[in-house]
Amino acid sequence: MSKIILIVLLIFSFVFKINGQNPLYKEKEIIPWSNMNKLTWDNFKGKPDNSNNKAITCSTVYSKYETLIPNRIIINVRACFIKKESWKKDKHPSEYHLNHEQKHFDIAELFARKLRKILTDSVFQTEAIARKEIPRIIRENNKTLNLYQDLYDKETNHSINKEQQGLWDVKIDKELNELEAYSSAVIDIRVR
Repeated sequence: MSKIILIVLLIFSFVFKINGQNPLYKEKEIIPWSNMNKLTWDNFKGKPDNSNNKAITCSTVYSKYETLIPNRIIINVRACFIKKESWKKDKHPSEYHLNHEQKHFDIAELFARKLRKILTDSVFQTEAIARKEIPRIIRENNKTLNLYQDLYDKETNHSINKEQQGLWDVKIDKELNELEAYSSAVIDIRVR
């Protein structure tokens, strides 16, 4: 029952509304992370590949400039589940395995919160410096996110190790709670 997470890195996915560009994914193709609405197997709309994996959760930390105001950059940072790139093979997979996939999505939200915290705590000297540093910060966050996702799958053996799965369930929930102050998707970045 091998499972794996595919993290779509949108390192340069900043979409400037003022330029009228469209986001990489349309709203109907994604599910923003929510503590109230958990994934269901019906959300997995993609076509399975030929691997041994039973399911794939494709999620991303999506960043988008909302407005540019002098001395401020407001960015929307969301963890999103991508329906058409997430899939399952079994017709009737278990709720236990759905929980494993949900935790992959929760990890994406955890790293969205970590990114929000880093960006909120940052003070950039100029807007030009901010535009250069923000993508670097996002790349570093995504690298760490990928390592964390890999560790999760390794230690849980893709959910086969039920004891480790239980420990990770608690760990992920605890870390999300510790970063509750950064659960709002919209952040305000200071520029001097």
